[in-house]
Amino acid sequence: MHRVLVEQLTLHRSMTAQDIVKMCYQGCFGIEHLISDMEKAKTYFYSEYAETKEEDLKLYEEISEDFVRVNMASWKYQGKDPDDLFRRFIDSAGYKGNADFMAVLDDCKYTLKVLKETELLDDLELFVSAYFKEGLHAVHHSKVYEEKDNPHYRIVLKRNLVNIK
Repeated sequence: MHRVLVEQLTLHRSMTAQDIVKMCYQGCFGIEHLISDMEKAKTYFYSEYAETKEEDLKLYEEISEDFVRVNMASWKYQGKDPDDLFRRFIDSAGYKGNADFMAVLDDCKYTLKVLKETELLDDLELFVSAYFKEGLHAVHHSKVYEEKDNPHYRIVLKRNLVNIK
């Protein structure tokens, strides 16, 4: 996880503790929480895809050993088929990663300590303490991250990225 967090912090300087927890949650649990209603997921996907401006960015960013975030802006920029991205996203549902959430969080804390990101480490400690009072759950990106990074992506299993056309 060390390498993944370092890459994410490099790409997204606006990351907060909340965004780190979101990345850890997605990396461990995938997208199961997003697919309770297939028609709603499909409608939301195509609406977001239509509104996303194409941009020359990394096509995907690793968030764990099992999952990546596929960037919709880059997918669009490269002229790839949105149906193909939606299929890869849906085909990734039902799979839970192999990592232990608490171990991943601890690794992130250790990484922040090594990087001497003391303010972010302190924020993460506080956020995690409050987070677990509500039980294990998905969180949204922070407002800062949403405003500065404008994230539009889908979580996809790494193995579902083979044969991208």
